[in-house]
Amino acid sequence: MKLTQDAQYLLDRYMLAFSRRLPLRQRKEVVDELRASLLDELEARCGTDEIPEEQVRSLLAEFGAPGRLASSYAKEQFLIGPKVFPLFRMVLFIVMIVVSAVGIINIGISLSSWDFVGILQDLLGLLASLMTALGFMVVAFHIVERTASKTDWHDELYDGWKVEDLPEIETRAPVKLWEQVIAIAGSLILILGLNLFGERIGGCRTVGETCILIPVLKDGFFALLPFLSLRWGLSIVLAALLIWKRRELPGYSIFAIILSCLDIAIGIVFLRGGVDTFFALDDLTGTPLEPVIGIFRIMFYGLIIFLMVMTVIEIVKKIIELFKFPVTE
Repeated sequence: MKLTQDAQYLLDRYMLAFSRRLPLRQRKEVVDELRASLLDELEARCGTDEIPEEQVRSLLAEFGAPGRLASSYAKEQFLIGPKVFPLFRMVLFIVMIVVSAVGIINIGISLSSWDFVGILQDLLGLLASLMTALGFMVVAFHIVERTASKTDWHDELYDGWKVEDLPEIETRAPVKLWEQVIAIAGSLILILGLNLFGERIGGCRTVGETCILIPVLKDGFFALLPFLSLRWGLSIVLAALLIWKRRELPGYSIFAIILSCLDIAIGIVFLRGGVDTFFALDDLTGTPLEPVIGIFRIMFYGLIIFLMVMTVIEIVKKIIELFKFPVTE
């Protein structure tokens, strides 16, 4: 049995629309199962002849809307309506990672100072933050689902569906090897440079004929450094995987989203702590770095906020990719 090129493309479009509504962990299995069922039915109807697009179109119309069909495979989706549940799950996943990362970093900082009361407070705060985030997300998506236009959730894949409504097949952009090489090199430089020479970064104050080094990094920064090193180390792992596979699979996109969530969490910690928690700027008075102290204070908050906004945009792009290219290889 063989499908014509147009028939195969139409079948692939249907499988794409169907798979977008499935959890990542079960997509490949369920997609393969449905594809096999469709091919078996086509073979039973057409035998071993070449199957034209019209036959596939007729069969897909009988199977019905791909969104409704997918919802029958995801029976756990009761908390939020099935049309928005995939998006709810992805956003909740991101929010929980950010909240947990901020809490864990705060606990780690308390551990570094042996502040057991602070550790207990951070643990309770983390639990409360997670519960608050969950409640907020449920309420927010409940309101959005019931106030947004039906077309916002691709209702053409549910009600009044037609084969012509199926999404077109798109391909992922290829992995750029030079970007991954730069990511590995940059991460290694940051890890080795800050861990080995962090205490030597600063300005030189001249006393007589002697140059006294004034470190710019404070204990607050070094308490955060293990988390920064972990983040950069994970980016090396991701870049190495992308170089090895030469393509970005769905699992790698999730990995990248997790790393971006860690970036947001670290940014929040920097903003909450303030510039003087991490940098000894006042101690640099009388050094060649004194003219840039005021500029750095202003740029510190602006740069972190800018990077956090760009990170959120990157997360949104990754989520869109997961929904556009959902079939597991």
